[in-house]
Amino acid sequence: MRSVWMSLHRLLGLVIGLIALLVACPAAAQTRVQAGVSAEVVELGEGFYVELKAEVEGNGSAGNPNLILPPSFTTSGPSTSSTGMSFSFGRGPTSMRRIFSAQWFVIANALGTFDLAPPTVTVNGEVVAATGKLHIKVVAAGQGPRKKPQRRSGAFGGFGNFFGPSFPSLPNDPFFDEPDVDEEEDDAALDREGEELALDSGPLDPVVLHIKADREKAWVGEQVTLSYWVYFRDGSPRNVEVIHPPLTDFLRQELDHPPERRVRTRIGQVRYHAALVDRLAVFPLRAGKLETGQGKGRFMSLRGRSRVEEKLSNSVTIEVHEPPKEGRPVGYHVGDVGRSLKLSAEVTPRSATVGDTVVVMVRLTGYGALPSELRVPERAGVEWLEPEKKVEVGPRGGTIGGFRTFNYAVRLREAGDIDLGTIELPYWDARAERYVTVQQALGSVSVTPAAGGAAPVASASPEVGETPLAKIGGPRATPAAFVSARPNGFDPLMLWSLVLIPPMGVGLFQVGTRAGGAYRRRRRERADDPRSLARAALDEAASAKGKDAAAAVERAMHLAIEGRTGLKSRGILLSELSDKLVEKDVDREVAAAIGELFERCSAIRFEPSFDEEESAELVNRARKLVKALS
Repeated sequence: MRSVWMSLHRLLGLVIGLIALLVACPAAAQTRVQAGVSAEVVELGEGFYVELKAEVEGNGSAGNPNLILPPSFTTSGPSTSSTGMSFSFGRGPTSMRRIFSAQWFVIANALGTFDLAPPTVTVNGEVVAATGKLHIKVVAAGQGPRKKPQRRSGAFGGFGNFFGPSFPSLPNDPFFDEPDVDEEEDDAALDREGEELALDSGPLDPVVLHIKADREKAWVGEQVTLSYWVYFRDGSPRNVEVIHPPLTDFLRQELDHPPERRVRTRIGQVRYHAALVDRLAVFPLRAGKLETGQGKGRFMSLRGRSRVEEKLSNSVTIEVHEPPKEGRPVGYHVGDVGRSLKLSAEVTPRSATVGDTVVVMVRLTGYGALPSELRVPERAGVEWLEPEKKVEVGPRGGTIGGFRTFNYAVRLREAGDIDLGTIELPYWDARAERYVTVQQALGSVSVTPAAGGAAPVASASPEVGETPLAKIGGPRATPAAFVSARPNGFDPLMLWSLVLIPPMGVGLFQVGTRAGGAYRRRRRERADDPRSLARAALDEAASAKGKDAAAAVERAMHLAIEGRTGLKSRGILLSELSDKLVEKDVDREVAAAIGELFERCSAIRFEPSFDEEESAELVNRARKLVKALS
């Protein structure tokens, strides 16, 4: 009996221990934080990921992730996400877990072996350090393992089943799809082109938009091809929209969309991939060091919700020269640059009558920005009228080319075999660096005289020996005053006055009424015109003092902007106003000065005193800007 009781006692103790263990396990699992790295061996300049994941039960919260690295590492991020899920232990009540994750992109800049400090996260107001080994070995370039970067799986593949249900993967990069760079490509070819695209310095952002010109020096009118490359650390770009630079001193021509190309390259010592996303042909319009200006790249971000993010590109400088003056042919126009230009012509008909016109159709073909004008030969009795033009110029395998046709109507004013002459076009061949003149002889046209009409017949022919002046009376015998014959019938002046005055009076009355209405309408429009209101506000600012003057200046500038661009600038953020004005074709310097003036007026509101001299100076600045907008 005693042994049975002891057995029951031991069984009861075992049950109580199991119950205590089941109660204690969830309590211990309330908060778990772990960290990991995406790779333990990386090459110098190569990037890897440090990932932190925290599980918090119930209504707990986690945030403020922090990672402290040695000076030989650079980092960007973190990117964070938070999700919630429900689960239950056995048949117990359903509970909630909140999973918080953070990810940093890290670049190794020094050789060696490193044990990184674990990242921390704030959980329910307390800073908690993650567990896990962050061991990194940095080797020289080319000595690292050959592998594709894994982005979706995270640093430790979702932690497996460490916390029960696997963790969800981090959200994708806002710009890229999954990596698809073929690591088995010809390394030598990639290295050659990649080294040409390598940048010694530049922003080390995850995405960099870079414009590369195919030449640094060019002739006026010569084609320069701008290639738009997107540099990225991981993956491949998608939804890329390129906005071209201002290109103030260039003529632009779209090229065919380039084939998809990717190479491995670098920015400084950091490894990147580069993808060609667009090309543009530009033609310099003058000599000098010309700037293309900065372009933009727009990418669709899918993080959280769809939104557009932008990246500014570099500005390319091209040194442009005129072709040499030595040996320049007569009739050459600066900017006529091309390759393989040819002229052909057709004249119809080849016979005409004096005063008729013939059609001369000239066709110009070749590569380059083909000239828009031709120099026609000058001949006596030949009149060239303005031509009807047709152009078909576009990309031909990365080079602009095509044809232009000029249809001239030529009027012939003299009879005979008229030689129309020869059309000549001198141009500069940039590839051969020499002048070339193409010619096309037009031939001659046979012109016959116009058919003569019958001579006019006189109503009465004078007799033989009689002159036309024979019947004119002789001189007066005695001088006398001139007496006009008395008019018979109604006075013509009175007649025409009675006929014309009534309709003319009605017409003048209508004209006066319309003119008066138009004048009154213009008066009303000028009274409501923002530009007129802006000038009135400036006059008010000139007579006001202190902060009243600043308020009047602000009102005048808002009205002037509305009158010039149609923008309601009061509803635009001051930090965005300059860019909005530039989009409306306002000069960039004027837009920047307007922004500075608004900032000064805003600051005046909070200043205790404002002297009259600065009020006058503020009004003068506003007058100049209003004039510039007008």
